[in-house]
Amino acid sequence: MPAYTPDIQAPSERLHYFHPFRVVIATVVIVGVYAGLAFSLGGNHSGAAGRLALAVVLVVAGVWRTFLPRTLSADATEIRWKQAFQPVETVPRHDVAAIQYVTTARPGTPRYYFVNRDGKAILWADRFTPARMASFASYLGIPMRPVSVAPATNAAADAAVKQNAIVGSRRTFMVVMAVVALVGLAATVGAAFWMTHSSAELAAYRRAPLCREASADPLACRFDAPAVVTDFSARGHIDIRFPADVPTFHHSTTWVRLGNGAQPDPPFAVGDTVQIEVWNGYLLAINGAATDELGTLVSNSSWLLVAGAGFFLVVPLMALLLGWKGPDSWFVDRTAPAAAPKSVLDNPPAVPDQPGPKEKPGAIERFPVRDLADGAGDGWPTLVSVPDFDYARYDENLSATGIPASGERLLAKAPAHYYGDPGTPSILLLTDRRLVVLGPTRLEIPRGRISLLAYWTFRDSIAVTYQTMSGPRGILVTGPQLVLVGGPTSDMHRLFETMQVAFTNPDRIREPVVIVRPIGAWGRGMVASSRLSHRLWLAWVG
Repeated sequence: MPAYTPDIQAPSERLHYFHPFRVVIATVVIVGVYAGLAFSLGGNHSGAAGRLALAVVLVVAGVWRTFLPRTLSADATEIRWKQAFQPVETVPRHDVAAIQYVTTARPGTPRYYFVNRDGKAILWADRFTPARMASFASYLGIPMRPVSVAPATNAAADAAVKQNAIVGSRRTFMVVMAVVALVGLAATVGAAFWMTHSSAELAAYRRAPLCREASADPLACRFDAPAVVTDFSARGHIDIRFPADVPTFHHSTTWVRLGNGAQPDPPFAVGDTVQIEVWNGYLLAINGAATDELGTLVSNSSWLLVAGAGFFLVVPLMALLLGWKGPDSWFVDRTAPAAAPKSVLDNPPAVPDQPGPKEKPGAIERFPVRDLADGAGDGWPTLVSVPDFDYARYDENLSATGIPASGERLLAKAPAHYYGDPGTPSILLLTDRRLVVLGPTRLEIPRGRISLLAYWTFRDSIAVTYQTMSGPRGILVTGPQLVLVGGPTSDMHRLFETMQVAFTNPDRIREPVVIVRPIGAWGRGMVASSRLSHRLWLAWVG
């Protein structure tokens, strides 16, 4: 394959990946969403807010892990690959013969493989764009080639990478636990301070006598203030309004809630005047019944508050010790391999000659080939395996395919993906004699054997029905233009119109219609992450 050169950039001996701005934005968004949810839950759902906070910590840790710094560098003797929290991986520079670029790599998986002269990968990297990696290959003076399947790995390099991954996982785990322990330590210290403060307040409240009027010292005594009940809410809030200013309490309207089991004496209803016990700015009783503010003061003065916060200190410290002394088997990635996608050939989508009863009007445009010849002199369609198919070479030099032959006119050329496999790019060629799909398998259909062309709007695809010795067969062709619903503006519809003209009046096509739109990085990522079904590419429909 020829060297891969997506863009022309100056040779670079060092590539560095880190996006702190993305990390900060993602963290702010996550914390902002949590703050909004916690505010909407209110004070009655502190347990749910706490559990949600733990989930937020895990999500933020995942974001930071995704955007960890990576550095790829080289000098006169070796190539170095460094990921955060992992040891440096090095390979001798003279052992690297080429860089292979996997076009269908899943996001977050290795995409660039440094291969030796035996074609085995001895180092692999990710995150960088093809343009930046091409500049690194230019500095090394080695070619960079696109491949659809990752190369075989060198056993020693594979073992070293796995060991580095274990070390990195262990260090990452220990760093996360250390951060959680620091947060737990801060929470424990804060809880101890708050418990001491609340205990002093509770003791002062219990010592304070009941006075007729407020004292200059808000801690000296407690007093009753009249208030009018204005409403009862579904949450148990009792809305009240003070008809006059209340010393040490600076709000004319507020709400209180009765403590568990508290019974006011006398009972009250909306519009009644009640007596509110006020002390140091707290509303601690209503008609002699304790409010939940007194219960909160009692709870905050207990050692259980410190013990609860200390849990987030003790557990991370224990996890930190286990991460330090634990065996390597605890940090081995046990992710199960992804199941192979089911081939389209197992359940082919069919396009019949006539609209079916459930077909929506206008969903499929059909073009029967009325002047179908007997095809006796054209032969039958052929299907041949091409194990050494080179898409880049054929796309650049079409004459190497032998199409068009002498006296044959090329009418259209378009990229495709062959037989439902998103990792095998192919080339579709239409001439005045035949329709050919060049790929790992070469399909050639003589013009005289084609009986029906159809455009499937929903799939943005072209169905071609043709005759074989065993009966009618068909293919479904979809190009790399990613659209939700096709139509007259899509490349496939443009190709469909060209095919109609080719079967009715080929002389109208003076120059071949060439579709060169690439799939793009987004499309490769969507295909690699299985968000695009391989039904969207090319499959049998007969």
